[in-house]
Amino acid sequence: MKRFLLVFPAAIVFTAFNLVPSLSHTTLVASEPKANAVLDQLPRTIKLTFGEPLVVIEGKAVNYMTLHNPVNLELTLSEMIVDGAILAASLENFESLKDDVQSLKGKYHLTYRVAGQDGHVINGELHFLVSAKSDGEGEPTPTAQAKSNEDSVSRVAEMALVSLIAIVAFAMSFIYIRSGRERSS
Repeated sequence: MKRFLLVFPAAIVFTAFNLVPSLSHTTLVASEPKANAVLDQLPRTIKLTFGEPLVVIEGKAVNYMTLHNPVNLELTLSEMIVDGAILAASLENFESLKDDVQSLKGKYHLTYRVAGQDGHVINGELHFLVSAKSDGEGEPTPTAQAKSNEDSVSRVAEMALVSLIAIVAFAMSFIYIRSGRERSS
């Protein structure tokens, strides 16, 4: 029984720390264009990079993105290309769009839906601005920041779970050691 009470807390801690990667979901780590970027012209290609490879199921649109222009019309994107952790697509009618700078000015809204290796589906969005006068990156605004709240919340919940398991394991160890001292006295 003593051996069980000593090994059990260690097993709980070991299991908790090995559980963390399986609880985590993929996150958006980079995008082209960057969230909140101010661009001289509409980008030809949209590329999203995630923290882990994406799931690909033949014949199914598991991973995709949509792009809406400043007047909320959806722009046509090419077939989604998944290369490991990267999801990319090009604007179908880029050549005809790029010459019409005046109608392209404004904030673009990109939404995405991807499935990570763990099978969890992640939805998110980001914005960028097309402006004829650009000097690089724009200042982020609350409405234009990339949304990753669900990822932040899940990471906090994971760490809380691991912390709780560790506290229980250490408490059990303390009780075991304390009970052993009381018996020997």
